[in-house]
Amino acid sequence: MKFGIVSEIRIIDSIRVRKHYKRFSFLRDYFFSNRTRIFFQAIDKYYKEDYTGNIIQISDLRAYVEAKVNDPEDKKDKLSLLRKMRRLKKKDVSFVQDLVIGYSQTFLLKSKMIEALDEVDSSGFNLLELKHEIENIISISAKADTDYTSMLKTVSVVNEWENIPQTPIGIDILDELTRGGLKQGMLGVFAAHPHVGKTSALINVGAAASLFGFTPLHFTLEISGQQLNVRYLNRYTGLTYDELLDDKDGVLKRVKKQLIKAKSDLIVYDLSDQKAVVEDIDRHVDEYTSVHGKRVIVLIDYADLIHPSFAKKDKRDSLADIYRELRRIARHYEIVVWTATQANRKSEGSARFRMRDMAECYEKAAIADVIVGMTQTPEEMEDDMIRIHMPKNRVTGKKGSWIIEFDPDRCLMR
Repeated sequence: MKFGIVSEIRIIDSIRVRKHYKRFSFLRDYFFSNRTRIFFQAIDKYYKEDYTGNIIQISDLRAYVEAKVNDPEDKKDKLSLLRKMRRLKKKDVSFVQDLVIGYSQTFLLKSKMIEALDEVDSSGFNLLELKHEIENIISISAKADTDYTSMLKTVSVVNEWENIPQTPIGIDILDELTRGGLKQGMLGVFAAHPHVGKTSALINVGAAASLFGFTPLHFTLEISGQQLNVRYLNRYTGLTYDELLDDKDGVLKRVKKQLIKAKSDLIVYDLSDQKAVVEDIDRHVDEYTSVHGKRVIVLIDYADLIHPSFAKKDKRDSLADIYRELRRIARHYEIVVWTATQANRKSEGSARFRMRDMAECYEKAAIADVIVGMTQTPEEMEDDMIRIHMPKNRVTGKKGSWIIEFDPDRCLMR
């Protein structure tokens, strides 16, 4: 389909109608033609400020042009476009949708390709970022179809929510509170002070998910990949490191049999010696899921160590962007993503954990779908116990605090 001034006129004519304007107004930023921009501005103003009916008349657009355009030649040109608009035949809503989306996609793709050509020789060129931007342009049609839902037309709100697949957490009380784990597309965050079980919690999630048939893609930015693999063996077998040494080959064979039976795997990405950015994680997830499917769970130990793709003056803004990108990954691939973060110093020694106790950037708490805080007193440490708190739960809304068993030598939480 070719697009020119006639297509722009048809789009403007279509969105004069209120129902079309409401459906396609999210595309307003794609109207950049100097010749037609003023018409969209008039329609936008009409429905936002001066709304009195279900359609803005061409006579209203004419009056707007007369009032806003001073240059005689420019005014003459725009009035001639209005005359052409008056002669157009009406089209159904499907035609309008195809026209608006096609025009927008064509315009954006052309603009993005021209921009990419200018950047391709620069050090800042990011091919993965370009890929995502093109995917977003292609997904405009999906946005138009799913931009809103109608309660009257929805058959069962509860069933639709309940039918979204879940991935178990592997800690009994948390699975109980979430009725089976996080739903696909969600971001979960463990928060605690150093040496209070953040890595162990992620390992518990990964081990449990793998035994339910999900393959953990575990990205470690702190400890080495070799250390992480050993700690997974602790969790799978319930053995300490010394006990693993007594039967190294036998232990590994038993764990492999467990994974084969569950039809899963354990994939560890060691990024501990790299300045990893979110795009690195996204690329690995994309490569794995393209070959093996999306029955995976992503674990990142931990997100605060990810470097921002574009550094900002305030570190908190960079951290917020990283967490938004991790949630975007969860939603884009329709998977669950878990990560961990530090708790701030003010909460150290406290028996409680609140969302404001997350270090560096409170916005992380707003972005996450589920937050699990962990605290431990010296007495609880001696007794191999840990206190877990759930201040945020978008799955069921249930919250609370509990004391559970925590054996760090076996990476076991229950």
